Amino acid sequence: MSKRFTLNKADLERVARNALIFAAPALLLLLADIVKALPDWVSGPWLVVALWFVNWATDLIRKFIAGK
Repeated sequence: MSKRFTLNKADLERVARNALIFAAPALLLLLADIVKALPDWVSGPWLVVALWFVNWATDLIRKFIAGK
């Protein structure tokens, strides 16, 4: 912990990590709206690619937050 009315690097890292965690539900809603807005021809293989990308991005964010 830093002194009162100051922030050190650890404090900033903690705040940034929490911001990512708090942003996750909003990002999921945004991705859901993007998927709904896709044209009808986006189905089958393209939907699989879109789902793969969402899973990859979610895993990347999770690992970034965990620091591993």
